[in-house]
Amino acid sequence: MTATLVVTRRPTPKLNIPLSEQIQRFGDTSSPSAIAAYPASDFSFSFAKDTFSYAGDGLSYYATSANNSPLPSWIKFDTNSLTFTGKTPPFESLLQPPQKFDFSFSGSDIVGFAAVSVVFSIVVGVHRLTTDTPIIRLNATRRTEVSYTALASSIRSDGNAIAPADLDLTISELPSWLSVDNTTLKIQGNAPDDAQSSNSTLTLRDAYASTLDILLSITVITQIFRNTSLAFEATPGEEFSFDIEPYLWTPSDIELEVDTPESWVMLEGLVLSGTPPKTGSPSNIEIIVKATSKSSQESETATAALKLLSVPATTSTAPTPSAKPTNPAASDSSKQGLKAGYIVLAILLPLLFLAILVLLIICCRRRRHRESVQDSLKNKISEPIPGTFVMNGEPHSRHGSEHSILGTMKPPESNRHSRRYFNSAVQRMRQSRTLSTITGSLKQPLFLFLERIRTKLVAKISVVAKIPFLHIHLAY
Repeated sequence: MTATLVVTRRPTPKLNIPLSEQIQRFGDTSSPSAIAAYPASDFSFSFAKDTFSYAGDGLSYYATSANNSPLPSWIKFDTNSLTFTGKTPPFESLLQPPQKFDFSFSGSDIVGFAAVSVVFSIVVGVHRLTTDTPIIRLNATRRTEVSYTALASSIRSDGNAIAPADLDLTISELPSWLSVDNTTLKIQGNAPDDAQSSNSTLTLRDAYASTLDILLSITVITQIFRNTSLAFEATPGEEFSFDIEPYLWTPSDIELEVDTPESWVMLEGLVLSGTPPKTGSPSNIEIIVKATSKSSQESETATAALKLLSVPATTSTAPTPSAKPTNPAASDSSKQGLKAGYIVLAILLPLLFLAILVLLIICCRRRRHRESVQDSLKNKISEPIPGTFVMNGEPHSRHGSEHSILGTMKPPESNRHSRRYFNSAVQRMRQSRTLSTITGSLKQPLFLFLERIRTKLVAKISVVAKIPFLHIHLAY
């Protein structure tokens, strides 16, 4: 099971009206914190609005089962009116009548968390053993007699009186000087000089297994001590101080003596002080305090309960053990080496990145330059070869005299490289799709003009040079 603890600087809510002062308004009670009810019976009761006190803005209220589980389906809680309503379970659904159901009523200044709570019970059974006084408060004076006889008349069984002889009585934590008569339920005793205030529980059981718990509270009134319940705490290694003056009626007329098993407890005037040893373990120490009146020489004793707390935990954290022993000097040098390596990497990595970036830029520029050169070569058009298709003294017209054009060419015998020269010219013409640069005045496609020239030229060369017929194809 996990739990969440909330620490806040705001003052916490406190119980203002205890359950014992309210439960009698809820109905019949079987103990100072239990309401008696029959099976399948309706009920409704409300807590006081000021049950809890808080100095802040407001409180949030919750109701759960005592084990913090949700409320059963037969009980409801209204957070506005602080009212519990419902109908008790039928007899058939009870495990072993009478059955007790425990609930918790909580108030908190933080939503979802409980700051202060009141636990109460609903006892469901066929028979009810109840009382009008679930808490009996008695005042006692030392060296005087104490007596209470109204207990038997306050007990009811199903609303009717019951004889004390029909009840079984069990007593817990009753002072030795006080007793309860089983036949009459009378409480009586003589308070000794060292009598202390105390609380006891009287448990009564009838023949139907119904139980009734009654709280007996004894308050011893003294002439010297206002309150004989002296209690305080101390922490090992830390000095403590406890002032007894507020517990005395006339402090100026009182002298104190203490009887303590611990040597470190000292009395200075009306103040108990000391410093527990740091090695002290948690324990409860009883210190007998004797007060004597200077004027009357009367004396009274009281027991001061000193609770020795545990040693506070330190915030230091133990070092985690390593699997192998290490050399401090070696570890320091290794740390320095690691730092130097990090510095070298921090310098080289940016330089390497810059070098790679420069190489990429150079490669891109070279590639662009190479592509531009290839594009310029592709787009470049070869010019006519001098002496091949030149018409000297004639207009550049496709209607000019063909004989005049052919007449300008020299016979093959006088041209030593006529075939190679011609082939070179034809090859240059094939590399270009158009020869429009030969003349700016040609408006017809150039291939028609060149075809005619090829035909005349081949015929003339064949006649003059006696060579086989040449097949020349012009690409366009």
